[in-house]
Amino acid sequence: MAGELVVYGDFFGRFKTDQDLPLGSTAIFPTDLKHKVQVYQGKITNSTFEHEFKPEKHRILKSFVLSGVSNIEIVGNAKAPFADSRVYDFTQLIIIDPKIERIFSMNNGTYGEISGKVYGKTAAQPRISKLDPATPSPVDTGNNNGDNNNDATGNSGFNDNSEIGGLIEKSKAGCLTAWSGCLANIWRILGYLLLLLFLWWLIKACSAIAEGDDCIIRDKNEELLIQKEKERDSLKIEYDKNLDKALANIKTIYFYKNTDEFHDYSLGSSGNLNRLTTLLKVYNDRSFYIVGHHSGQEVESKSLDESRAALVKQTFVAAGIPAKNLELVFKDDKELITTKELHPYMLPNYSLRYYNRNMRVEIKVKK
Repeated sequence: MAGELVVYGDFFGRFKTDQDLPLGSTAIFPTDLKHKVQVYQGKITNSTFEHEFKPEKHRILKSFVLSGVSNIEIVGNAKAPFADSRVYDFTQLIIIDPKIERIFSMNNGTYGEISGKVYGKTAAQPRISKLDPATPSPVDTGNNNGDNNNDATGNSGFNDNSEIGGLIEKSKAGCLTAWSGCLANIWRILGYLLLLLFLWWLIKACSAIAEGDDCIIRDKNEELLIQKEKERDSLKIEYDKNLDKALANIKTIYFYKNTDEFHDYSLGSSGNLNRLTTLLKVYNDRSFYIVGHHSGQEVESKSLDESRAALVKQTFVAAGIPAKNLELVFKDDKELITTKELHPYMLPNYSLRYYNRNMRVEIKVKK
């Protein structure tokens, strides 16, 4: 099924933020978007569909407004346009009265799960397994839809008028104005200290008693801690899997014969270059290889793998992606993926260009 969908239903998803702890009374309110929230996975059930997108009826004080959210699964039903489950990118998404189910602190950030009612508008097409056809089709240069939201990645912070945003504002005024401010941090620290003292007492007791109930209690507590660590690690693994899945569909940028000029297929708001820029901004805690290729010296110049990779890096850095996250790799013509046969391509001005799928740059995750 093609076309944008307007959907309302029950939502459960996962998010990541670079902020580790709630703000205290003496903390400076972030100015570098460190408190931004990335919703990187979710599922919508009990969904209903509407013909017209009217977000104003759901923008209440407790709403969480996002744009450019990817990897959201819609579970179909008897009244839906489809009966199976499909994964969409949402151009706009509103989580109504959001509830944080649980959170984990990890890698100087916070991972967690969020639920609530949801209302939003999808992209025109669901996600597909392969986006690199043998012969790329030309880009429609007459797109006047105003879709220039290159920076919308689902990274929006909580709406300042939402329940969670209100608590953050209260925490700026002092410890006693919000229980989620520094007072909560004090209790959390005290709780950790008490837990450490308790574990130390168990270790001391078990060292003095070869067998007994004290050691059994200690073993149970160790098992509980191991279980919590596994739950935390599973969220990190899921986060990395989502990156691999998203990158597999859009990792390749194509060029014309004997040039470092981007192929029309890789440009535009829906082209791989723009989609890769958005993805690398979301995963700004990861590093990537930019791998350049050419189709062989009998077809084009030898150094084109270097100039093509350098141009892609320059484009990413200009869009705000840290240069330290990007490393250039040059493969010459050692990893051809098709024959060296050239295919014609007509530009919108009716001039003819040639290319094949070996004339490319690929983006890979740096493990």
